[in-house]
Amino acid sequence: MVVIYIDRVFFLNAWADYLLLLLTARLAGLPLSRRRYFLAGLGGGAYAAAALLPGWEWLAAPAAVLAAGALLALAAYGGAGHLGRLTLLFFAVSCAFAGCALALGQLARTALSGSWGRFSGAGVLLAGAAAVSLAAGAVLHAAARHHANGALLPVRVCLGGRVRELTALYDSGNALRDGDTPVLVAARGSLDELLPAAVRPLLTARHLSAPAEVLETLAALAPELRPHLGPYRAVGVEGGLLLTVESEWTEIQGRRQLRGRIALAPTALGEGYSALWGGAVSETRRAAL
Repeated sequence: MVVIYIDRVFFLNAWADYLLLLLTARLAGLPLSRRRYFLAGLGGGAYAAAALLPGWEWLAAPAAVLAAGALLALAAYGGAGHLGRLTLLFFAVSCAFAGCALALGQLARTALSGSWGRFSGAGVLLAGAAAVSLAAGAVLHAAARHHANGALLPVRVCLGGRVRELTALYDSGNALRDGDTPVLVAARGSLDELLPAAVRPLLTARHLSAPAEVLETLAALAPELRPHLGPYRAVGVEGGLLLTVESEWTEIQGRRQLRGRIALAPTALGEGYSALWGGAVSETRRAAL
């Protein structure tokens, strides 16, 4: 008889769902919202545990599983735009890692059946979660390896006569441009203290995710910012618009650019940095990268 403990089902599925949501966001080029993915993962763990309860077996039906996956994607990526595409990417990533987890789970079932006996079910779950953790960790590490070796750049931005220091991640794949000029991408809230108080209520995550709705109002309240919309594309996303404003000057690694364009992202960008830069860097820093 196989015994599966419901608390283990909850925690292992919550962990696996969190990693899958995080990996999907990384592959799609989204700004990471780890807390939101963690909370969505807890919901996924609760769903997996509930499906084992007497009378709730219908939750394991294929239609219910698909609906639960769509709700997970909505909880994690709702408001980011192109939710349908992100949901499909999440399903694809989940299916890919499910195969890996199933293979390790079967190996664990065989290896543990003799020594753990009736507790082999827990071993199967643990092996499956380990598979997702290791594989997701490897992919995330490969995707983020450019964070190391001095890829974080000092940035200073001047708006309204006030200066704010930021840390930018050098991202050679960031091709966002205003004409031929690279555009600095700043995380939501990172420049609020430099902006007029009247426009700050317009710069919420919801408004920045649909910037065309507030562009006219923002231009009327703060014409000195010269707001515009900048198109962007990311992996897994057809495209979208970012709200951009004009700084008095932007300084990257001590190199000052007058009237630089800054795109305001609708969410945080990552741990340890609050901006992205895909333009030129010094030869010394380029060698380090």
